[in-house]
Amino acid sequence: ANGKGLIKVLWTKGSLEKNLLYEQWNSFSRITVKSFNPLIAAKLPFSWGLGSSYKPEREMEHLWLDIDSAAGTPLTPFTGDTAELEHLSFDVNSVAHHLRKDARVLVVGVGGGIDLLSALAFDQKSVEGVEINESIIQALTGPFAEYTGHLGQHPKVTLVNDEARSFIERQQTKYDIIQISLIDTFAASSAGAFVLSEHSLYTVEAWKLFLSRLNERGILSVTRWYGESTPVQTYRTVSLAVEALQQLGVKNAKEHILVLTNKRHPYLPAMAPVATVLLSKEPFSPADLRAVRAVVEQSGFNVVYLPGEAKDAVVNTLITQNAAQLKSEYPFNLEAPTDDKPFFFYFLKLKTFLNREALASSAFDEQAKAVSVLYTLLILVSVLSYLCIIVPLRSFKSKAPKNVRRRNLA
Repeated sequence: ANGKGLIKVLWTKGSLEKNLLYEQWNSFSRITVKSFNPLIAAKLPFSWGLGSSYKPEREMEHLWLDIDSAAGTPLTPFTGDTAELEHLSFDVNSVAHHLRKDARVLVVGVGGGIDLLSALAFDQKSVEGVEINESIIQALTGPFAEYTGHLGQHPKVTLVNDEARSFIERQQTKYDIIQISLIDTFAASSAGAFVLSEHSLYTVEAWKLFLSRLNERGILSVTRWYGESTPVQTYRTVSLAVEALQQLGVKNAKEHILVLTNKRHPYLPAMAPVATVLLSKEPFSPADLRAVRAVVEQSGFNVVYLPGEAKDAVVNTLITQNAAQLKSEYPFNLEAPTDDKPFFFYFLKLKTFLNREALASSAFDEQAKAVSVLYTLLILVSVLSYLCIIVPLRSFKSKAPKNVRRRNLA
């Protein structure tokens, strides 16, 4: 498990693997922990959505946990003193914690534990972390337990190895915050593979379930990418939020959704910003909105959408208007995924697939490659089927004696 066996992986995703501290395989993934990653090479406190106002005052050397050498998450050093986690209060992922104090929190996808630490940094009542990958929990509670502050033994923390949606379905616990931050894996995306994989966390039915497990003023917090080439991830998240609320009987979602983004990472400007979508069954109160505006000012976030304040026309239309025309005209798919079509991360429309110029300016050229492979296979299979089935049958029909009775093909 330390990556020093007789047979080991040296090259992954086209590059030589270095600084490996730990390696663990299971039936569906390979987990590694490394001492170095370009994102955290600055040796400063790291989180995905830090606001521009954050000014680091000390160094912090993280470790890096990778799933299949592509889906990464930081392991944050923690001694138990929450003062070490002050940077997480400047993270747009943590906005829900500013709005709900003394909260019972559920984190979907534990990863390296950063969302668990956010709940501890805000001194929340309790936090449950549900992680489908047992190897990740084993790493956190085993060889890196001391490094990460023995989270598995913390009195406020509960770790659960389970598929999140199945776990929540079985629970009757009501939470104040359910948090889903950048849960996905593009581990196979370099080959364009798996873009049509199902994802059960990002469907209308799943979000209706999550909302049903919240208290009346509870918040579902979902974070996705919001870069110049990937705002569609946030747009589709908003579309999903609106549809889930409407199916729960919320006629007008504009008072039930907030969307914020970090302008740009304060010391990693090349990293794309993220956006956090907050939704609640009850309208956000004036006190909530005042608190959000204070956090925006303090942390250096940008408002994407607040009731009466919208800085993104697409998001505003999705929330406040009949968005059918927008969804039809927009070059990428903004429809809310359902359990019948659970393909949240597949954004291509046929007209966009055929428009190579539009694809070149987007982040979905790899998806287009995958679809091209599928179309090519479809054509090849069709041609081979014709040559190997239709042509022989026609030849048989033309050569067979007229008085021979032919049986129907089953």
